Parts: sequence; C-alpha cells; structure tokens
Amino acid sequence: MKLNQKGFGLVEGLLIIIAITLVGFTGFYVYKANEKDKSLENNISTQQTQPDNTQPTPNPVAEDLIDYGKDGVEIKQETDVKKLTGASESFKKYISEEILVLVEDAKQCDGEAGITVNKILNDEFARGGAGSCGGAAQIWKKNNNKWSVVLGFQDIPSCDEEIKREKIPNKIIDECLIEKPNGEYETIKNPN
Repeated sequence: MKLNQKGFGLVEGLLIIIAITLVGFTGFYVYKANEKDKSLENNISTQQTQPDNTQPTPNPVAEDLIDYGKDGVEIKQETDVKKLTGASESFKKYISEEILVLVEDAKQCDGEAGITVNKILNDEFARGGAGSCGGAAQIWKKNNNKWSVVLGFQDIPSCDEEIKREKIPNKIIDECLIEKPNGEYETIKNPN
C-alpha cells in the first residue's frame, strides 16, 4: 500500500464542489438582482421619456379652443390626422393634404416631414408648425371654407400688420416681438 497518494481525497473534493456551488449561486443571485433593477429602470425611463402613442386628449381651455398642449399632436403621415381629436373634418383634410406634400418634399433633401398642431380655435384659426427640409411655426386660417397658412415664423412672431390684418386672436398668438428704436426686441403680451 502506498501512502504517497496524489490528488484529492473525498472530503477535499466535496469542499471544492460546495465552494464552487456557493460562488455560482451567489453570482447567479447578483446577476438576477441587477437584471431586475435594470428592467425597473428601463420601465421608469420609458414611461418618462417615450411619448405616449395613444391619442392625445385635448385640453379644453375654453369651449371654443382645442389646446393640445405645448408638445401638440405630431403628424408624420396621412393616417396620423386621426390623432386630432375634436378637430373639424375640413382641418383634418387640410393637414392630410399638407403632410403628403411635405413627405414628397422631404425626399428631395433626405429630411423628415412633420406637422405639429398645438391649438385650434373656433374651426377658424390653428397654430402649430410644419417642415420637411427645414421648418417654421405657422398660423393657419380658414377663409371661405379653405384652410391656408397666413403666418410663418420662428419661435415668437413679429408684431407686424399681418397679425392685425388677419385678426389673429390672442388665444392663438398670445405674444409677439416688436423692434425698439435701438434695434433690440421687446416681447408684447396679448398683441390684439
């Protein structure tokens, strides 16, 4: 019988198996716990940053004003006009026709077409923005049962004669810019 054996005995072998099992289970537990935390973070992040693709509910500020909020309703294709809850069929038709034109224009510059509608007043005026190879904020007006753009601008419109001539109400344009003699601009609240 040889007393100089090489290798592990039964006890040492079991201890090694138990140690490896403990390390494995501990690693698995930590991995699953971190995965669960990431899943919760993603859900919270998605809820906070992803736009809700459901139909927006207009905020009735006054009975004659449909206010879709600061972010408005985004129209990227013709079928998106159904998101314009409370809007007249004539306005939806106009926006449908406009988005088709913008989509075609966007192909010329590899741009992305889009229309945003923020407010509609009395089925006579609307405010939003449109663009494909560039864009601008716009005021739309219904004349003789036809919608058209009556004012285009960046950020805040200028307090010019167009606002008065088109009789754009304060519920649509609640501020505008006027140039002072020194060349600086001043914001005027409720220009009409």
